[in-house]
Amino acid sequence: MTQKRLGGIVPALVTPLTASGADLDVDAARKLVRFLIAKKVNGLFALGSTGECGVLDIELRKVMAEVVTEEARGQLPVVIHVGAPRESEVLYLAAHAASIRADGIALVPPYYYGMDEAALEQFFARVARSVDLPIYLYNIPRNVKNVVTVRLFIKLATAYDHIVGMKDSSMDFASYYELVQCKQPDHIALIGNDAQILAALAVGGQGAVSAGATAIPEPFVRLMAAFAKGDLDEARKWQSICARIRRMFVKPWPIAPLKMVLHWRGICGSTVAAPLRQMTSEETRELKNEFEQIMESLECVGDGGNTGVRDTGRG
Repeated sequence: MTQKRLGGIVPALVTPLTASGADLDVDAARKLVRFLIAKKVNGLFALGSTGECGVLDIELRKVMAEVVTEEARGQLPVVIHVGAPRESEVLYLAAHAASIRADGIALVPPYYYGMDEAALEQFFARVARSVDLPIYLYNIPRNVKNVVTVRLFIKLATAYDHIVGMKDSSMDFASYYELVQCKQPDHIALIGNDAQILAALAVGGQGAVSAGATAIPEPFVRLMAAFAKGDLDEARKWQSICARIRRMFVKPWPIAPLKMVLHWRGICGSTVAAPLRQMTSEETRELKNEFEQIMESLECVGDGGNTGVRDTGRG
């Protein structure tokens, strides 16, 4: 079993699509990986909520997993989210991730039906018995209806030593703090809220799986570097910008703002998968204004990289 673990700043990748929305834009997916590696992120999290997992065809998800894993091989750990409503699909995607030698899988509980803890334990245990890969449980109850409690994580991680961590996107910091306090030292606690990264690090967390960092990774990387060197004033400055980025991207029309910013940066097209919708002209103008203000703020506080809107990510 591979021992690469997630930590630090881990962008939650978008899934670049062709203009029709029916196929993966393979070249753009490779460019996105190269862009993020050049920006010095610490790992990649593919096909999660930001990756439109719930609305993509299973075979397209497989191709995206293959492209990202191949492009990042030997440079960054790659974890593939394999959650799906049907257990058979989860097992199929988990086996595929193992076959392409991903560095781990992540999975949400089954969604639509509410389930008690006994049912969730059985589900996660069946997946754990099916693969010999590091597994990260993914707690995002507002999207999937079911909660991965800290008690359940500890019980499963004790029974299966390749259940190595959890991404907590509950937006409940008390729950995240409980996870950090109760987990074993070698377990990974990742925050899924771009406004709480510094707080998560301060209480002993290992990093963040960040939607904002897939499109504007620079301040997230700088936040992590400032915390690592013990400069909390600088870290707070970057956290403030990361929180602004989160507000810019959290809209009633999900994913489209992230892809539009990446389009402006020359990385991929802006198409989202149906039934998600594209932005209106007015929404696009508002986003462009917010984006340009944030990029100007990065330049003002001394970001050393190329932060122009046509940054192609060629390193």
